Amino acid sequence: MDLDDVVHITTTKEEEIKKIAMELANDTGRKILEEIYSSNTITASELSEKLKIPLPTVLFHLERLTELNLIKITDTKLSKKFREVKYYSPAKKAILIIPAKEKETILSIKNALQRRIVAPLSLLIAFGITVVVGWFTQQKGEKEIAEKALAYGAERTSEGVNTFYYFLLGALVLSIVFVVVYIVIQKRK
Repeated sequence: MDLDDVVHITTTKEEEIKKIAMELANDTGRKILEEIYSSNTITASELSEKLKIPLPTVLFHLERLTELNLIKITDTKLSKKFREVKYYSPAKKAILIIPAKEKETILSIKNALQRRIVAPLSLLIAFGITVVVGWFTQQKGEKEIAEKALAYGAERTSEGVNTFYYFLLGALVLSIVFVVVYIVIQKRK
């Protein structure tokens, strides 16, 4: 997932910043935007009722916010009166306004997010893979022990090494080592 998929990024150089600033400076526009972000999906009439703002005013701001790509229409349904009802949602998770040095700023933000998100996520994936491998190894080991016991004429035995717990312990140790290395690297930066 790229940063542009999550955050609406605009710089102080772009023309749209003036329109965004005007919309955010307007109390009504800001209330509508905040309600859309908190509701996640909402119609114009629901916004009008909830915020006690006339519907034409809500529609005006929704149109501006949609043009600025701050919100989007996620669904359209027919009402009981066979009128088209639009459902609005945030276009991205956040809005970010950065100084004119766009490339350097975006690169530093991406690096910061990767250090904070990607490393813990890879740790979780590694832990999950280790547990799954341990479980399959345990299943295979139990099957082999049962086959050997039957070959020697004995009844099913519970002897053998429980490898799953060794893999689980190994995953825990690997996680602790990973976290310690991650913290040491973060402190050096």
